[in-house]
Amino acid sequence: MTSSSMDMSLEERQKILEEWNQTESKYPYDKIIPELFEKQIEKVFHQVALIYKSNTLTYNDLNDQANQLAHHLREIGVKRNTLVAICMEPCFELLIGILGILKSGGAYIPLDPNNPALRQKIILSDSCAKILITHSQLANQFEEITTSQMICWDAIKSKLATYPTTNPKHVNQTSDLAYVIYTSGSTGKPKGVMITHRNVNHFMHWFGKAISISSKDIFDFSSSISFDFSVACTLFPLIKGIKIAICSETDKRDPYLYINHLQDTHVSIIKITPSRFRQINGIVLGENKILNLKYIVFGGETLLARDIEDWLKKFPKHKLFCEYGPTEATVASSWMIIDKNNIDQYKHRIPIGKPALNTSLFILDKNMHPVSVGVLGELYIGGDGIAKGYLNKKKLTEKKFVKNPFNSGKLYKTGDLCCYLKDGTIEFVERKDHQIKIRGFRVEIGEIEKCLASYTGIQHIVILARSERDEFEEKQLVAYCVPTGSAKLNTNDLRDYLKNRLPDYMVPAFFVILDELPLSASGKLDTHKLPEPGPEAKESNQVIKPRNEIEITLKKIWSETLNLKHIGIHDNFFDLGGNSLSAARLITKIRKVTHKNILLQDLYNTETIAHLANVIHNAADIFEDENGNHRPPPLKAMPLNELQFLFWLMKLFYPRSKVTNIVTRKRIAGNLDKKKLDSVFELLCKNHPMLCYRIARYSPLQYPQKIFFNLKSLKRTLVT
Repeated sequence: MTSSSMDMSLEERQKILEEWNQTESKYPYDKIIPELFEKQIEKVFHQVALIYKSNTLTYNDLNDQANQLAHHLREIGVKRNTLVAICMEPCFELLIGILGILKSGGAYIPLDPNNPALRQKIILSDSCAKILITHSQLANQFEEITTSQMICWDAIKSKLATYPTTNPKHVNQTSDLAYVIYTSGSTGKPKGVMITHRNVNHFMHWFGKAISISSKDIFDFSSSISFDFSVACTLFPLIKGIKIAICSETDKRDPYLYINHLQDTHVSIIKITPSRFRQINGIVLGENKILNLKYIVFGGETLLARDIEDWLKKFPKHKLFCEYGPTEATVASSWMIIDKNNIDQYKHRIPIGKPALNTSLFILDKNMHPVSVGVLGELYIGGDGIAKGYLNKKKLTEKKFVKNPFNSGKLYKTGDLCCYLKDGTIEFVERKDHQIKIRGFRVEIGEIEKCLASYTGIQHIVILARSERDEFEEKQLVAYCVPTGSAKLNTNDLRDYLKNRLPDYMVPAFFVILDELPLSASGKLDTHKLPEPGPEAKESNQVIKPRNEIEITLKKIWSETLNLKHIGIHDNFFDLGGNSLSAARLITKIRKVTHKNILLQDLYNTETIAHLANVIHNAADIFEDENGNHRPPPLKAMPLNELQFLFWLMKLFYPRSKVTNIVTRKRIAGNLDKKKLDSVFELLCKNHPMLCYRIARYSPLQYPQKIFFNLKSLKRTLVT
């Protein structure tokens, strides 16, 4: 027993173990996810469930299509706990697919389509997923790496339409699996966390109690489907009957487009990592943009007070919801709300809060005894959110999910070192092991080291997470490599090797080649003597200078963003230590200086100053709409295409002919709201500018089309 435990009074022990963990709350724990969803459908079947770009899908249609998929999956052998992988870019079918898998009785394994093929292979092989649901354009990457039965949604869409739309009979118990999410593993391979229906039901209950929602709310879905953030952004709003605005792959990568997405869809709740929030923070505050948000839910990594102070000054009504929790505890286990009234209490880190409902949090010493207020210890989590364990990893499950010494059930051993504040709030301090967080994702250093060790010619490897400014700064991975004998290591080859095997957030920003590793007097590795990445690791040996004004401007912005002096126009941004976060900052600066409409994807496609300069030279100027939002520039006049040219000829020689007209009729039940109909046409024209074009009557053959549209001139006839 530690001195802290021995000195603890009976009163303090009772307060820590019991009073601070009085979180019991009744909820329908005997219900599975499809039951909860279908009960909600009865109330909101006619309401919009999903928004994607300018398209919508109602709850009724969502349920019908999910049911059809579920019937098909059962027909091909899906039963209780059958694992079904799903890999799609953000779209309606992704949400339909998840619901369909759950309704069939199976459990879903989400695969990020951006993962390297080798990682997809490892997950599919480890999970023994019987079926993989995807789209045809993604199918090629799976054909040679899996034995799973592949279902391409677009190929069987017409077949699915022949299945019943009735709700399938429920076959699951609450202890059955709902999903398996893979996280980084210290053994060199990712591990699958098994989450049950009861686990998810528990999260839905406490999260729904913690935030105040209404039918008018719209939840943003822009996180990776393989990140358990997605559960809060998909299953939670669907079970609560509120809308989900699905952010496209392109829009979520570019901070400007993401902000446009939030504004266009009138999102009121977003869930975001602090790293990603920093991308939009500077743009929103710097360019005085307005976001009508109700809640910003932070998670995935430590939130700093300096990240949100200015935001709360501009948006004092916004509620910032900070949550904490590993995947093994079903999305989140603790929470607190930060607003203008309490932000001044925190100078650096924002605490991780207090236990969620039906959750126990204990900070214990190495003997699993409780520690006093202010004393560092390891955080253990208990309650209804604790996962079933790791898929096909019994020993690891027994090691991490231990017996609860204070109550029944299991505790999850987090590896996070924390301490109690005076009021019972918990503050995260550091990790006990080599696990770190990069952009909200859990990363086991050991997995990267083992992957890199398989590269021929490496004798020793050490990987550290370093930050340039202070301990609260965003960390970047640095790989220190010692070659074997006379082997020559090339940093570009090492980076490419890892890119083909690991997600991008696990690829080190810098590679440092050393003759030997520094050792202490006792013969152990001395990490303090490992050099910070210097010019030899970051900067180019052959600097080719800028040749024109655009390249000079870009070099200056690159130098400021990467904190480097010597950069050549052919140097690769990502080889110099750039990552997705610094890339977003770079594009923001370039847009501000050049006033050109370039996107984050342009940097990924070009990677060098020389190539990006060509893109900027040909790019259109930034156009701002009436709200100050950056948009693609208005369409310019264009020549007629072949079909339009034929129509034009018909009208010119046969002006009274109606052959080119397309007439349709729609019957509307109930009273027609003219204002809403007007707004629908306005929205259509806003999202599809081509609808605003009109072919001029007496123009020459190649005369460009002119914008001529006036909603007031539209004739509407009410038929009774």
